[in-house]
Amino acid sequence: MNIKYYFFPQKIWRGKSKYNQNIEVIEFLGRRSLRVNNMTQSGSIVEDIYKKIIPLLSCHSRALPAGRQESGNLYNFIDSRVKPENDKECKVLILGFGVGTFAKLIKQKYPPAKIIGVEIDKVIIELGKKYFETDKINNLKIINSDAIDWVTRYFGGRRRLQNDEESKIFDIIFVDLYRGEKVEPKIENGAFLSELVRLVSQKGVIIFNRLNFSGHKKETEEFKEKLQQIFSQVTFIKSYSNIIFLCKT
Repeated sequence: MNIKYYFFPQKIWRGKSKYNQNIEVIEFLGRRSLRVNNMTQSGSIVEDIYKKIIPLLSCHSRALPAGRQESGNLYNFIDSRVKPENDKECKVLILGFGVGTFAKLIKQKYPPAKIIGVEIDKVIIELGKKYFETDKINNLKIINSDAIDWVTRYFGGRRRLQNDEESKIFDIIFVDLYRGEKVEPKIENGAFLSELVRLVSQKGVIIFNRLNFSGHKKETEEFKEKLQQIFSQVTFIKSYSNIIFLCKT
């Protein structure tokens, strides 16, 4: 590896796709990140956001640590919902797979977990393999598809999924459907949210990642209100730029 990558950010790949006009792979301090339409989609910044919830996805009961104030009874919320009988039974669906940041963190917590990742942009899927080693993640199937259409097909009757692995109910569903700063508007549709409810197991959790700075705050607050109408419990963790909603049925 060129030593300059440790001291100066280097664009090691730049291009576009059918869905995104500006895609960049950046290397800096020995780490790589993905920027799409001028927004960081993977790397240390994104990992720091996701790491706030990954340690909470435990199969073992745990009391809420004293002094933790981010989201009330969040530890108990997660531990009471995501309890596969063993790690091998943990099934994860990632809508908006990107280059696998969330998948890798899940694998650190649950190495045997079975993951299905749905990603619309084939260019990003290939970048994930070439620069982020997503092809080395075991028990992972990446589907090149529009995530919302994929969910709709699941119960829509137009085309039933044929693979038994894909027809299982999921313990964790992670929804991160952005193109740059633009959220996919269909994810706010009540019908789509209801379909997610049908995909998650009885003790499962659905996680939504949303931007929450400047002009995004109003739409994120409105989205929270929609979630509260559909799910029996909605809680969240805030970072400086995002809110991660955790929902149970």
